[in-house]
Amino acid sequence: MGFLATPARRHGLLFLCLWHSTWASSVEECVDGSVELLQRHLRVLEEDETDRRLQAALPMFWLHIPKCGTTFVNTLINMHHFCPSAGENFDLSLLAPHECFNPVFAMCQSFCNPNFLECYEHPSAMHSPVGNATEYARRKGKLVGFFRQPEQRVLSAYYDGHGWLEDFSNPDSSKFLFRCNLSYTGYPLQDLLEAFKGTMAAQIASPHDIIPFVHQPPRDLALGHQAVQRLREGFAFVGLTEEWDLSICLFHAMFGGPCHSSEFHNARPGQHAKDADGLYDTSILQGYQDEIDGLVYAEAVRLFRQNLAVHNVSVDSCQRCFAEAEATRVHT
Repeated sequence: MGFLATPARRHGLLFLCLWHSTWASSVEECVDGSVELLQRHLRVLEEDETDRRLQAALPMFWLHIPKCGTTFVNTLINMHHFCPSAGENFDLSLLAPHECFNPVFAMCQSFCNPNFLECYEHPSAMHSPVGNATEYARRKGKLVGFFRQPEQRVLSAYYDGHGWLEDFSNPDSSKFLFRCNLSYTGYPLQDLLEAFKGTMAAQIASPHDIIPFVHQPPRDLALGHQAVQRLREGFAFVGLTEEWDLSICLFHAMFGGPCHSSEFHNARPGQHAKDADGLYDTSILQGYQDEIDGLVYAEAVRLFRQNLAVHNVSVDSCQRCFAEAEATRVHT
């Protein structure tokens, strides 16, 4: 059964046996040799398709949605030819151990190839939107990003101590711009919910910067539907924060490149208690749901599951990637 399950495949192998009859000493040897030959051929075809898919997605633009996974930068920088000056197994957290990442992002233009990865214009723009219609048309099919369940995302922001509700446009607030101050706790939850509502959708479909949050224009369900359309039509890759390991494996299945340990290391772990599944207790929200970003997240989940099936990615199939990553881990 298996590879030889269909008559067409068996007949094809017999044809190959006749073709190789000058060196095959038996039908069994011929079948074994032909299977190996076909498997090699299929691997070449898969590699060609992976390369074609990668070329179509270049230069990639990472839509870095706040609280969805800064660690993804390690995946992008470690891809072959993306950032050749960054070194092997690049790890953002080793360069910025105190989570002050903006100066590291500022290095992108100096060590990354713009033909492979589009850098942000300024380190303060690390959460840049997709942009207006013209910018979206240029980036369509080259967008990559991670998405997170909206209520989990806002709770992560609520607990992380960053100055999300500060006015970053104020020159006196530059210390907040570089995200090095983690002393901002105790924001009124309702204010943060209102500030974050619909901002995944806004980052995808609105031409306005989402930061500072305090200057956001109104968001509505229509914006959510526009974001869903762009997500469906314009993204080359969609990952889920809640399915991090599987998402990283999927990315490599789609675009190639080796798996590194730094891709599975949480560069910005939250300190607040979570349950066994790594989720925050949402009872504090008293039933609140972000309906706008809920539309976006539902589509992201659908696309993620669809791509898992299309590219035959599962926990079992990812074991090779996980082992490859473990082999690059620096043990101290």
